[in-house]
Amino acid sequence: MVSFLVYILVFSAALGIKPDQSLKYAKFKIEHVKADSTAMVEQDTVITEDLMSEIDKARRSIADEKADLQSQKERLIKEKEKLEALREEIQQLLADKRKAEEERMYNLAKIYDGMDQESVAKVFSQMEDSLVVVILPKMKPANASQVLEFLPPDRSARISKMLLVKGA
Repeated sequence: MVSFLVYILVFSAALGIKPDQSLKYAKFKIEHVKADSTAMVEQDTVITEDLMSEIDKARRSIADEKADLQSQKERLIKEKEKLEALREEIQQLLADKRKAEEERMYNLAKIYDGMDQESVAKVFSQMEDSLVVVILPKMKPANASQVLEFLPPDRSARISKMLLVKGA
């Protein structure tokens, strides 16, 4: 700042300007520079405050989104647990159903074991091959072989093949 004053005085003397006028001009310039500096500092402060405000908004937004995501995650975990429980329940119901069907087939096979095998062959002739293939192995082997004897040879052969494939 002092070198600036010296520069103004030397320059003013070279131009023939009076020293008191040079001092006034130098003071004016110094005040002008101070005012500009203050304005720049205030502007920087405003910019900094605006930026901090934006940063705070962004942080709050991120925190809100994080909380929302956490809530969604917890909800999905609960839904997954419910679905897994339902899946297990369905599997148990299917197993129970298969067991009940298997038991009904055994009971039906017992009934057919107690019947005349020629009559059983007549009943089987009215059934689909897939059902006969399920019932026949549950019957006593001697009775099952007699039923196959009373069926037409082509049907007996087809059912035998299906029994072989089913056993594989």
